Amino acid sequence: GRRNHLPLVLSSLFHITLKMTHQFPSLSPEQKKELSDIAQRIVAPGKGILAADESTGTMGKRLQKINVENTEENRRCFREILFSSNPSIANSIGGVIFFHETLYQKSDSGKLFPKVIKDKGIVVGIKVDKGTAGLNGTDGETTTQGLDGLSERCAQYKKDGCDFAKWRCVLKISDSCPSAVSIAENANVLARYASICQQNGLVPIVEPEILPDGDHDLQRCQYVTEKVLAAVYKALNDHHVYLEGTLLKPNMVTAGHSCTTKYTPQQVAMATVTALRRTVPAAVPGICFLSGGQSEEEASLNLNAINQVPLLRPWKLTFSYGRALQASALAAWQGKAANKAASQEAFCNRAKINGLAAKGEYKSTGSADQASMQSLYTASYVY
Repeated sequence: GRRNHLPLVLSSLFHITLKMTHQFPSLSPEQKKELSDIAQRIVAPGKGILAADESTGTMGKRLQKINVENTEENRRCFREILFSSNPSIANSIGGVIFFHETLYQKSDSGKLFPKVIKDKGIVVGIKVDKGTAGLNGTDGETTTQGLDGLSERCAQYKKDGCDFAKWRCVLKISDSCPSAVSIAENANVLARYASICQQNGLVPIVEPEILPDGDHDLQRCQYVTEKVLAAVYKALNDHHVYLEGTLLKPNMVTAGHSCTTKYTPQQVAMATVTALRRTVPAAVPGICFLSGGQSEEEASLNLNAINQVPLLRPWKLTFSYGRALQASALAAWQGKAANKAASQEAFCNRAKINGLAAKGEYKSTGSADQASMQSLYTASYVY
């Protein structure tokens, strides 16, 4: 007689499951459309992102290299150079990520920087994380802070002209890393951040950066990248994040900086696109790679190769570069007002190259100047 209970047990289990997977609607169709439209604008064909969201400390390191004092005015001056470049910059830059301080600074002509960017038809974004914090019981691994009060900050940033946000999580490769706890914690915090951003009308850039520190080979980085991205998209799904209204900012799959084997841009490209095809849903509009300390030229060549890989790529594959868009411009500026035009020319040139690379149309002349070939690598890079 006990066997007759089985259908009942199964049907009640089925009902429990149905209840568990019910999604309470969190975004209206209008909210979804707005988020998706913003994301599409940022990664329109041949466009990528200028990451100008270096913290005060990081900006100090940049300025130190050219012997310029780290003052608010000097930081403003350099950003003024980038932001007031020729309007044609909008052909290759779809979005600019701001640091909090910069969002409230003005150009030489007295116009707020976000307005300067918007008037060029470029989308304004903001870094919202509060930096990394150690994960006890791990080998120096971290999570990222900043969820407290995030919703209120996002609401304010939206009012102040921002339409997208960035949050960086950092993972590392070593014998014991990344650990399961670090992968799970960072995936979860990215999903919470993304969900909060979307509620406030900001497109979240999801950034799980796997650092290039170490002597691991290309295959190891590919394996780890796949594991990390799989966990991130599982978490985003669990948190009901609307993928069409997000962007991903991952590392390219490269060997560690101390790896003795040197790989070609084509090998990097194949490993990178393969990892992404295995883990990133086609609903994601764009994947904007971080440059991770590659030289300007290397970052452009790798991006170009990625866009030439003979595999189906359902997303825009473009850039969100900081150092790899600014190094030559900084070197040309040297903190001198007289060098403004030369600095802008260097920046516009690099932006144009990356715009071409985002379409797989960059043909390297092989005569790249010294500044663009300089390694921009910093061990255990902190923003």
